[in-house]
Amino acid sequence: MNVCVYGGGNIAHSIAAKISLTQPLTVITRQPARWNRRISFEQDGKVFESLFDVVATDDLGTAAAADLVFVALPQFAIEEAVDRLSRVLKRSVTLVLVPAPAMSADVMRQMSSTGVNVVGFQRVPYISRIVEYGRRVRISSDRRVHRVAFSALSQVAALENEFTRWFGGDVVRLSSFLTFVFNNSNPLLHPSRMVVLFRNWRARIYPVNPPFYAEWTDESSDLYVAADREMLSVMRAVDPTGACENDYESVLAHYDVLSAAGLTNKLRSIVSFKSILSPMKESGGGWVPDFGSRYFVEDVDIGLTAIVRYANMAHVDTPVLNRLLGECGNMIRRA
Repeated sequence: MNVCVYGGGNIAHSIAAKISLTQPLTVITRQPARWNRRISFEQDGKVFESLFDVVATDDLGTAAAADLVFVALPQFAIEEAVDRLSRVLKRSVTLVLVPAPAMSADVMRQMSSTGVNVVGFQRVPYISRIVEYGRRVRISSDRRVHRVAFSALSQVAALENEFTRWFGGDVVRLSSFLTFVFNNSNPLLHPSRMVVLFRNWRARIYPVNPPFYAEWTDESSDLYVAADREMLSVMRAVDPTGACENDYESVLAHYDVLSAAGLTNKLRSIVSFKSILSPMKESGGGWVPDFGSRYFVEDVDIGLTAIVRYANMAHVDTPVLNRLLGECGNMIRRA
């Protein structure tokens, strides 16, 4: 199988590192000169070196020969990337969105009309951080289950085997690409923390950049759980067939806890989360919110906005979701 990864961030590095243990692949990136032909990843205190070549290029035309193309880009860049890829991809190629954006159903319809199969991962296969660009990445928190949508059911069995071989864990097939609108991961998780963390941001410079998860609060957990329940109500109104709800897993179930207080303890205790700092930047001898961070640009402006838009269309009352969007949106506009 000819595999291509489109992107140069954390996710692209980790996908390339994992797949290069079993076969060669191509990475399409704006900075090909910075990539080694062999890359490595750190995991569980060990270092794994790639066994096959990783060929980096900035030539999008190389995707024309691919059988499988992973798109590992920020949400705001996906629409343009898909449009560019649609001009070069061959029929029957499979386009894999990792993670799948809110507009995945639109992407699926657009690409399927040209003979391209589309696959969407609900979440990234693991948490990863670049250690040295183009050379090494750190991987943690492998998922035991990958929740994935497929546009071509004839490909499910073969691709499930490949995904398990590359990323470990089991693959659970999602019922609908509309599921990706109703994402109770980052679009609800991050704003629930930010409205508490940055409550008085205009009146202060923070002396340090605080841990985002290691100092998580019960107030944020209460917001996160309430936002998740509201989103479920929107989902039921938008999709009365129940297809999306079949794909749904509550926040409490996902983290295997029974209450908001239990969620606080869980988020504080996850080892791979402990080193993650808040979306901030240095300024004036201290730290201020970074409104250019993907926590705002992707999770608020795209992910959370899409959920609230559907709530408005379905005339579902969502005071918590509106609060998260309103307060985070005001931060961005007043910056």
